[in-house]
Amino acid sequence: MDVREQKAVLRKRLQAARAALDPATVRTASLDVCALVLALPAFARARRVALYAALPGEIDPAPLAAVIRARGGEAFYPRIERREPPLLAFHRVDDPASLALSDWGIPTPPSAAPRAAPDALELFIVPGLGFEPRGGRLGFGRGFYDNSLALAGAALRIAVCHSFQLLDSLPLRPEDEPMDLIVTPARAHLTGARPEISL
Repeated sequence: MDVREQKAVLRKRLQAARAALDPATVRTASLDVCALVLALPAFARARRVALYAALPGEIDPAPLAAVIRARGGEAFYPRIERREPPLLAFHRVDDPASLALSDWGIPTPPSAAPRAAPDALELFIVPGLGFEPRGGRLGFGRGFYDNSLALAGAALRIAVCHSFQLLDSLPLRPEDEPMDLIVTPARAHLTGARPEISL
């Protein structure tokens, strides 16, 4: 199989595993992951943070948003800016209730919400289907996060996932943007993918 076919097989397997999780398990895992993220000095320093609204089964970073706002920071959520070539725009969200489902069923900020360019953000909390210890990420295959993170410069990239989503290795392409940290309910793993990035 080529890389595209290998990715497709892995996506199906990981999506099925995630769909089989019960809500209580996801809630507990999400709280454990958020606790580890909150303990990171880099997260404590960041004032403009990109989050995401979780889909069913995903690690939910919602508790982080309340902490960011409580300390006077700003939380930004992705919205599709264009489909070809794929690119996300990040809009400030002060009230999670303002998120509405997009055509793809993803909770999305309103287009009128204040916006920040990727390189204006200090830290990204990144979802995905699978990750590897060296920082590789398997997304949904559309390239939105890869293209957007490529514009984000030295912003720290923290992937959050269930423990079973951290695999020994992934089939990757050169355009797949690496993660700096991968946080599971059990631990925070420094990938070393971008040694020049300060933690």
